[in-house]
Amino acid sequence: AREEAPKFGQGGVTWVRTFCDFPGKKHFCEWLAPNREAVEKIFKDLNIPFDELYEVKVFDVGKIRFEE
Repeated sequence: AREEAPKFGQGGVTWVRTFCDFPGKKHFCEWLAPNREAVEKIFKDLNIPFDELYEVKVFDVGKIRFEE
């Protein structure tokens, strides 16, 4: 069974996974959150450094549309 992803604070923010490019020293983290401000607040509260936050949508190739 897969463990449940950790949740942070009261803002409905959940870490999903992290992609790492160790040679390039870049890490990209996927989060589920109501908005970017909720993730930014968690990062600031926990002193997690970040360069940018991007809100993105998932494109479903099979349905040829963005997920809601």
